[in-house]
Amino acid sequence: MSLMICSSIINCSLQIMVKIGLLSGVLVEMRQHQPSSEQLRLKLEIKKQRITDMHPEHQFHKLFDHLEDVSFFAKDCEGKLFASNPTLLRRYNLEEEADIIGKTDYDLVPLSIAEKYRKDDLEVMQSRQPLLNIIELALNAVGVPEWCSTNKFPVVSANGEIAGVMGTIQSYRFGMLGSSIHHPFQEVIDYITEQYNANLSVKELAGNLNMSVRNFERIFKDIFGMNPQQFIIKTRIFKACEKLRTGASVAETALACGFYDQSSFTKLFKKQMGLTPLRYIKLYAMR
Repeated sequence: MSLMICSSIINCSLQIMVKIGLLSGVLVEMRQHQPSSEQLRLKLEIKKQRITDMHPEHQFHKLFDHLEDVSFFAKDCEGKLFASNPTLLRRYNLEEEADIIGKTDYDLVPLSIAEKYRKDDLEVMQSRQPLLNIIELALNAVGVPEWCSTNKFPVVSANGEIAGVMGTIQSYRFGMLGSSIHHPFQEVIDYITEQYNANLSVKELAGNLNMSVRNFERIFKDIFGMNPQQFIIKTRIFKACEKLRTGASVAETALACGFYDQSSFTKLFKKQMGLTPLRYIKLYAMR
C-alpha cells in the first residue's frame, strides 16, 4: 500500500477520533471455554499474521487500548475478529483478547444485529469507502440494547488489497452528532432507563404506546431479542455495575437498583454477569 493511501486512512481515523471527542452495554449467553495452550497459540498467531499484513504505519490501533469509552475492532474479509481493545472485550463480557479472536458477530450478538453489522462491513469493503456516524443498536456489557455511534473503515494490506474492516463503537449521547434518534420504542427505552428502580409494569409500558400487552411483548421481543421484563432486569444489572464500579456496597446497590434484597440481587447478578457482585468489585472497581 502506498504511503499516500496509508496516510489517508490514518487521517480518516483521526477524523473519527475528533468526531467522538477523543482528541480533546441482554448479556449474550455464550458458552465460554478456557482455550488450551495450543488454541491460544493459534489465536495469537492469527492476530500476528493479520497485523503483519498491515502497513507498519497502520499500527495506530494500539492507541485504542487506552481509551475507556471507545470500543475498537478489526475483522478480516470473512468477518472474523483479529484485533480488539479492552473496551470491546468488556462490551462482550470477555476477559482476554484470545476469547474474541476468530469469532464473528454471529457468535457475539443476536442474529438481526449481526446481519446488520455484516451488511455494513461488506459495503465498506466493496466500496473501499468509510461509513461514519452510523447510529444503531448494540449491546452493552450486560446485553442491554443501547444506541451507539459506529465508524467503519476498510483495512488495506501492504499490497493494496482489501484485507477487512476496522472501526469504533461508542455509546451514543443525544446531540453528540447534531441529530436525534427516531425509533418506535425509544420512549419505552428511555422510560425504563430512567425509572429502572421503580416497580415497572409491562401493562403500563404497553398502555403508554396504546398497545395491548400481547402485541407490545411480541414487538418488543422482535426488536430487542428479549421480553420487557428481561430488559428491565438487565437494565437494573447494568446500573448496578455502574454503582459497584464507583464504590457503592452490594447492599446499597441492591436497594438503589430496585431489587427485593441483597440475596436476590446477588443471585440475578451472578446469572447475568457470570460472577458475584463482590468479585465484580474486586475486578472493576475504580481505585
